[in-house]
Amino acid sequence: MDLARACFSATTLKWVLPFLLLPSVPNSSDAEAVPPPDLTIAFLGDQGVGADAEAVLQLILSEGTDAVVHAGDLGYNQSPQVWEDQINAILGPDFPYFASAGNHDTADFPIRPGQTTYQGLLEARMGRLGLAWDGDLGIQSALIYQGILILLTAPDDFGAGDGFHDLYIHDRLAESDAMWRISAWHRNMRLMQVGGKDDDAGWGVYEESRRGGAIIATAHEHSYSRTHLLSSMQSQTVASTDNTLRLSRNDPQTPPDEGRGFAFVSGLGGKSIRDQELDGPWWASIYTSTQNADYGALFGVFHYEGDPGRAYFYFKDISGNVADEFFVESPPGLGPACTDGVDNDGDGLIDFVSGDPGCESALDETEKDETGMFLCDDGIDNDGDGRTDFDPVTFGDPNFAAGSGDPVCRKADFPRENSACQDGAHNDGDGLMDFDGGASWNGGVGITAPDLQCNAPWRNCEKVKCGGCGLGYELAFGLPILLWLHRRRQAA
Repeated sequence: MDLARACFSATTLKWVLPFLLLPSVPNSSDAEAVPPPDLTIAFLGDQGVGADAEAVLQLILSEGTDAVVHAGDLGYNQSPQVWEDQINAILGPDFPYFASAGNHDTADFPIRPGQTTYQGLLEARMGRLGLAWDGDLGIQSALIYQGILILLTAPDDFGAGDGFHDLYIHDRLAESDAMWRISAWHRNMRLMQVGGKDDDAGWGVYEESRRGGAIIATAHEHSYSRTHLLSSMQSQTVASTDNTLRLSRNDPQTPPDEGRGFAFVSGLGGKSIRDQELDGPWWASIYTSTQNADYGALFGVFHYEGDPGRAYFYFKDISGNVADEFFVESPPGLGPACTDGVDNDGDGLIDFVSGDPGCESALDETEKDETGMFLCDDGIDNDGDGRTDFDPVTFGDPNFAAGSGDPVCRKADFPRENSACQDGAHNDGDGLMDFDGGASWNGGVGITAPDLQCNAPWRNCEKVKCGGCGLGYELAFGLPILLWLHRRRQAA
């Protein structure tokens, strides 16, 4: 048998062995990083018990919804158990259903010994789901569901919005790294709804939610309305009228208020439908009895089309009419580096979902490689030439002189920064050096003429013929295969 044809060269093994010997990259099972693809949450309020409420629940079921955020007014004059039975009959007892208290729930909401209350039923559901929460559930509480932070408060019904619930919202948002945040409560401020409601909630809960990059979900008025992207809720200052709402979070270390957000009222859960009384240039969508509205819910599809930082929202009624649809983008930098939508290491690749080699999982806090597998993506000058990692600017320059990247690094997942054609040395004794004559090691000035065999900086040999087989360690690896092939040939 021709050994040269079957030879395993040392060069080949040098590339293959590190990948064979290193442990596999673990898959993340932590659901608290980013939501899974196409996670769908329905938002509603003002539900009641009866045929219209059941029709909305059937719509939620038919849309393939994963969870519900209910912004208050649950069963009205029906008992909490009757309301719970309605939910269970359509969605099931283990369906993720999160609710805050509304003004019609106050008497039956808090847990009381010997009584069936809304809070008791909601806590029991959380227990069946194996979910934990912070605080007083549905009154002043926070929970994480599939990577989304959900705040459930009750301004005006259980404590003031200003000076109490707004402080809680601020603290929970400030301490969270969640990419997506939802701040849900029942009552409104008059200019944050289009019907006849008064100033109840206080501006503090709106403004702290906006500054913290949260989606503001309310109900109370029995209609649907949504604002444009606002830079101030209290003054209704429109930051953008684009149909893609780009949330941003305020940096408390800088003088400007960078917080950008929006609010909606989704109060067509089944109780009644009211007309429009107010309007304003800050409203992007209004759907009331004046517009012949029907009962329905707002649906948010998170991690939309493969992008963990993008969501698709649409309001759909039980007649199949889509009254509003828009997109929301979470602010860059709120999640881990491998899910924040930013090219943090400048290699032209963004996040785990786009295949940045430094991202072991969506939870990874850095896009730089920390495994030792990809020395062209680890943020270290491994060969001491003053150039570091793969840089698209460097690779795009015919002379590899632009940017700060190492010329050997032709892509981010390249395993080394050093090569015989870019090491500042005479490796073959011909008086010539490297692909650039050693310029990249000498401040951009060539030491010699370029080595004729170095047609690329990543070529790892200055000789005319490289990669010979010999009888070194590479043959020790190849010999068992050669013997197996020889025996098969003899047996044939």
